Amino acid sequence: MVRFNVKKNRYTVKNPFLYFYLRALDFVFFWIPLLKSNRQKPQIKKILVVQLAHIGDLILSTSIFPVIKKKYPSAKIDILIGSWSGEIIHNHPLVNHIYYLDHPKNNRRNIHLIKKFVKFLLQWFCLTKLLKKNNYDVSIDLSVYYPNSHVLTHFAKIPKTIGYGNGGASSFLTNVFNWSFCEDHISLSYEKLLGDIDISPSQTLFLSPYLAYIQKKPKRSKENPYIIFHPFSGDPKKNWKNVSWVKLLHLFSNTHFKIIFTGKGQLERTQVRNMIKDFGFAENCISSYSIEELQNIVYYSKLVISVDTMLGHLAAALDVPTISIFNNFSNPKIWHPPSNNAHFLSPSKHSASTDVPSALEVYQLVNKVLQIRTPL
Repeated sequence: MVRFNVKKNRYTVKNPFLYFYLRALDFVFFWIPLLKSNRQKPQIKKILVVQLAHIGDLILSTSIFPVIKKKYPSAKIDILIGSWSGEIIHNHPLVNHIYYLDHPKNNRRNIHLIKKFVKFLLQWFCLTKLLKKNNYDVSIDLSVYYPNSHVLTHFAKIPKTIGYGNGGASSFLTNVFNWSFCEDHISLSYEKLLGDIDISPSQTLFLSPYLAYIQKKPKRSKENPYIIFHPFSGDPKKNWKNVSWVKLLHLFSNTHFKIIFTGKGQLERTQVRNMIKDFGFAENCISSYSIEELQNIVYYSKLVISVDTMLGHLAAALDVPTISIFNNFSNPKIWHPPSNNAHFLSPSKHSASTDVPSALEVYQLVNKVLQIRTPL
């Protein structure tokens, strides 16, 4: 299939059919902003934050909650997310209410596509009425990719709708920011969106994820004898080769660390079983933990080594040392976990291999991060 270079077009899509659909949508409805231009600036008492992507994206998005609350202490913050992300935001001290919308493109559940669409449409129409009834003053959609909530928040009659135009349907927004595909971390672009509700860049200098778990501040043990390996992403294109994980296990054979493999899925569990069969210090915990339990396991770990997926962001949010392994599929400068304890390795721009960085490079970084001296 023909693919577009997203840096050469306005939209963050590679599928040409989706590209022309989004372009047609914006062309046909170009006149909608003219109807909104004379609307009065609303008082901000109820804010809807939208993040329809996956758990890692939601963790990054939590960074704006304390900033908004500091600027508008009496405002209520509600959030619209995919149902797969609910557990990570459940009981969050700064979130008043959670809504769910499972777009078929983001829904990775193993059900028929038609069922996904039917569920989405039912949710969409129910949410349109519910959001309209709750009289939100402003909505902020944090996704730079398709899908987004722009059409939904328009029909929900929210007076001020803020978001990125790169995912299409920008005509339905009152305040549009076009992401420039720069090398800055994604959280820095949140400054632009928050500027539209009078939050200055000086108030967003240190955007970092804000999770309910870390606010409990449980006491960490001085002895953390285990390291977490998280080898699989929900998007297989982000994965490191299984043989590289086995090579990394060989390098850890001379250490005192226990290795715990985390993740989800029967196929993934089988793959890890094959990886660790010769390593008695490694434990297969794929599909063994809920999100709440996983937070606890991560919090008390010595280190997390992960592909570009939610666990790296979770570890960084919990201030646990983490090493994220990137391949050429995503840009680590934009998507790396934002923490002083977070590190990443990635291939050079001209490398076509998905087996880079090497296991030895990862292990050398482990030695540097943990300041251990073990034979290679």
